[in-house]
Amino acid sequence: MRKATVRVEWRLDDSIAVRYQENYLQVERCPESAKPCAANFDLKKSMPVWKAAQGSGHRSGE
Repeated sequence: MRKATVRVEWRLDDSIAVRYQENYLQVERCPESAKPCAANFDLKKSMPVWKAAQGSGHRSGE
């Protein structure tokens, strides 16, 4: 299988160019999110690890 190489250039004028082989591709930046989401994971409210492991379908000794 042949590997494909893509070159991403972040230019000094803050533009982005993407090249595949000898051709430049049209790309757009994704809009930035307003703010990062806060993690709401609480260990006291979560399922115990042993119980989660039982439900995973993994059998010990394999």
